[in-house]
Formats: sequence, C-alpha cells, structure tokens
Amino acid sequence: MSSSSSVSADASFPSGFSLLGGIPLKNPDLAASIIYAILFLLLTPLVVWRLAFKETRHAVFVRPVAVLLIRVATYIIRAVEADGNTSTGTLIAEQVLLLIGLIPLASTLVSLLSYHVQRNFVPTASEPKRAMPLSRILRVCELALIVAIVLAIVSASELNDAMSDAGTLKSLKTYRNVTVGLTLGVTVLVPVLAAYETLREDLPVRPCLFILSTSVLLAIPSVYRLVVTARPPSLTSHGAKAAFYLLSALPEWGAVTALVGPNLDALFHVREGDWKRRVAKKMDDGEWTGPYVARDVFEMGEGTRPGEWRADGDKV
Repeated sequence: MSSSSSVSADASFPSGFSLLGGIPLKNPDLAASIIYAILFLLLTPLVVWRLAFKETRHAVFVRPVAVLLIRVATYIIRAVEADGNTSTGTLIAEQVLLLIGLIPLASTLVSLLSYHVQRNFVPTASEPKRAMPLSRILRVCELALIVAIVLAIVSASELNDAMSDAGTLKSLKTYRNVTVGLTLGVTVLVPVLAAYETLREDLPVRPCLFILSTSVLLAIPSVYRLVVTARPPSLTSHGAKAAFYLLSALPEWGAVTALVGPNLDALFHVREGDWKRRVAKKMDDGEWTGPYVARDVFEMGEGTRPGEWRADGDKV
C-alpha cells in the first residue's frame, strides 16, 4: 500500500490491526474533530497572554504550547480525512501526531518536579549544585521519553506495511506498547516522587497536587492506548470512536489547559529555578565570587557583574 493510496472504511486489514480513533468517518468524526480543533485553538489567547509577560514566559512553557499546535494539526487532519480525503499518508501523519502528543506533556511534569524540589535550595561556592538521587532519576525519565519519541516515529514508519503484513504488525504493536509504556511509567512515577519529596522536605502541597492531577489526566489516554493496542476495536465502531474522544482527546485537552492556564512560575518558581542553575554554573566556572543573590535583587543592580552584589543589595 503506497503512502498516497486512499483508505476506505471497508478496507481489509490484518487481524489485530488498530488505529487510534479508527478510520475517520463523516459521522461522527467530522464534527468531533472540528470541535476539538476549536477547543485547542481557544487556548491560544491564554498562550499569547502568558508569552506577553516575562514573568510567565519561560522554557517549560514551550512543550505544552507545542502539543497545543500538534493537536490543532491532528484534528484538522482528522476532519479532512472524515470529509472523504483519507490516504495512508494522512493516516500515518495523524497516528504519529496522536502517539507523540503525550510525551512532551510528561516531560513538562518532569521539569516541574525538578523546580519543585529545588525551590528551597540556595547555591553556594562549596555546593553550587544540589547532589541528590532524584536528579539522576529525573534524567533517566527524560531519556526514557526521548526513547519513546524515537519509537513512536519508528512505529509510524511501519504503519504502511502493517496494513497488509501480519509480521510487520507484530513489531508495530511492540513499538507502540513500549512507547506508551515508557510515557505511562514516567507519568505514574513523577507524582509518586513529588509526594515523597514534598513530605520529606516539607515543601508546599499545592504544586504536588497540581502534578498529581495533571498526571491523572495524562495517564487516562495512556491506559486507553494500551487497551486499544491489546484488544483492537472495530475501526468504524461509533462506540470505539466515542471512547477515543472521551478517554484520549478530552483528558489531553484538560492536561494542555492545566499547563498553559495557570501561572506555572508562581506555582513552581520556574524563573528563579533557571536563575539558580545559571548562578550555579557561574560559580562552577569561577565567574561568580559572592554569595547567591536572588534574580529580582540582582536585576536591581543592572549593569553590574555577577558577584558584585550581596544578598542585602550592597555592592562588594
């Protein structure tokens, strides 16, 4: 089957073949896809608002915004397919976008946990960076998510052949399961670590609850995808499509909303965390000779070199 060939609802596929959301049909996929594309687009004013102010404009924000754009593209593609323009090429594009969408959101939670546990740490010349086992665990989580992205892309490359070959279908299902399994594993682990560190370090509870609730929203689509891969429903079943929109699309929209709506800097001290890392690097390199100075205090001394300002604001 070539990447440009059309795919019809009554096409024949190997036993066990599955597509997230099935083959898009005019009823109900056209209306549902348009609705979800609009729902994600409605979040763009929030994004513009956050990007307009430096207090809420930070690197962590990039990943949920990227997923927002990915999902707008995903549901536009589904709407086009539902209107009778389905091909193997558009199906492959849609499936890879659906598969990778959760991964940047899970990665965002890993970063937020890192900021949460470091909020009370102050870099010093003798200890510019806090050595803790959690840092290594979070690095492993990030590596696992990178592997998940690679496997998602590999699985997409095999989708075309899997439509007609049972052997390729088996490896495709393995790639999908590992991709979703890694994402789900990180999604479950992060709130557990957040709860443990919050109790151990007596950290604020609200950020931990935020991580937990957002993790639940991400876990629901992951579990749904594992079930669909293990027990594929009919590609044209309206019941299966309803499950897709309720158990995959809706929680994803909720997770993106949670990550672009609130002021994450106020909740997790993101900008101050980035500043601490910058100061720690300068301390390591010998470019910062004084004690740590908070970002807002340092910015009061515009034009001075790092290390020329004490914590009380007086010049050295």
